[in-house]
Amino acid sequence: MKKWTAIALGVAALTAGCDNRPLLGRLTDGGAPMDGDVRMDGDVAMDGDVLGDGSMGDGSMGDGSMGDGSMGCVAPRVMCGDECVDPNTDPAHCGGCGMTCEAGMGCSGGSCETCGGDGEMCCGDTCAAGLGCGTTMSCETCGAIGEVCCGGDTCDPGATCEGGACVACGAPGASCCPGDECDLGGSCVAGVCLDCGASGEPCCGGVTCDAGLACDSGTCGACGAAGETCCPGDTCEAGLACEGGTCGTPCGALGEACCPGDTCDGTLTCDGGICDTSCGGVGQRCCAGDVCETGIPCNVLTNVCATIDCGMPGEPCCAGRTCAGTAICTGLFCATGCGASGEACCAGDRCNEGSTCSGGTCSGCGGAGEACCPGDTCNPGQACNAGTCGSCGAEGQGCCAGNACAAGLACDGGACTRCGADGQPCCRGNTCDTGRICDTAAGLCQGCGARDEPCCAGDSCRLGLRCDTARSVCESIIP
Repeated sequence: MKKWTAIALGVAALTAGCDNRPLLGRLTDGGAPMDGDVRMDGDVAMDGDVLGDGSMGDGSMGDGSMGDGSMGCVAPRVMCGDECVDPNTDPAHCGGCGMTCEAGMGCSGGSCETCGGDGEMCCGDTCAAGLGCGTTMSCETCGAIGEVCCGGDTCDPGATCEGGACVACGAPGASCCPGDECDLGGSCVAGVCLDCGASGEPCCGGVTCDAGLACDSGTCGACGAAGETCCPGDTCEAGLACEGGTCGTPCGALGEACCPGDTCDGTLTCDGGICDTSCGGVGQRCCAGDVCETGIPCNVLTNVCATIDCGMPGEPCCAGRTCAGTAICTGLFCATGCGASGEACCAGDRCNEGSTCSGGTCSGCGGAGEACCPGDTCNPGQACNAGTCGSCGAEGQGCCAGNACAAGLACDGGACTRCGADGQPCCRGNTCDTGRICDTAAGLCQGCGARDEPCCAGDSCRLGLRCDTARSVCESIIP
């Protein structure tokens, strides 16, 4: 009788423990395992046996699953296979081990339900388009300020994702919007939008400031005065020059650095970056480039502008190292004429037409045995070969200009050779001797008109034959 009483109590305990979760793995004091035997003393063993000394068994259930807390599982998680799972939320073990939800459904309270829609549970951590997974693991509208972030990290324009929620951005003191963007007049510094452009504020866009200020190491400050950063455009206050990004070096006065634009005070001129006394007038030094005022030559011997004769052979070179007529400036003095055959080459190695510059001297060109003229040209009937003009056009001679050769000859490899016969180059215009045709691909003449030979010009063949135009080959009229 005592045994039946214990069984009844065990059944009552199991019934009382039902709460929509699997019974496997849930044992309370006095509860009975699914496959167990009940001992007379009422103690229940986890492996189904009641030990006489009141101790528990190895904790395994009759179906192989483990009870709450066994093998490290903490309720409501249970052991399924070799891992702890929550049968209340795991779609692969929803309500019990191996009870899998269909695709597109999630697990809630141990039951499979649809997921991903507005107000429905999240599918894992994802929702349908336009929805986001909230902190309660249900799908809700997303992207606007105060709503969850869409897709985990995106928000509507004017908002940014922080801690999974969309918050306002861009205003001074607020977080920077995506792309480090801030409202007009703001600058993103360390992820926060700050006012920019004024003195002491960050530079707008990292580079620009309000008028009269300059960006120095990311901060806007005064500029233009001595010791201050140069203002935009490397400008400084009057009397100062921008040197190495800092204003302070006086400029414009005699002996001082030239001001921006190579300008100096009054009549001073900028010479090599330093303001110096006037130049170009009579008795003054020659300006840069040996230049003096109009009508005054620069004496290149003394670098002084003076009313001296220049430009003629034997006289100093004029300003710009020029000379009169065909005379040329050789260092400091003008030399005799240039350009004609036997004379020195003019500036730029130039010579008169019909002559070429060789070794600093002009000599005739273009004739037989003479040097080729500029552009590798020669007189008519001559051709340039390795820098020397020679006869051309005859058989065995070089080809003339335009690859021209005498009648009956063709230019082949730079030399004139016979043409028109079998195996010879095609003549000018891709022509060949009578009964021959030009193989334009090979550039050679070959026989034509006979049986199985190429058709001659005009698709003609010998008597008794016709041209198979599809193959361009002569064939018998009678098959």
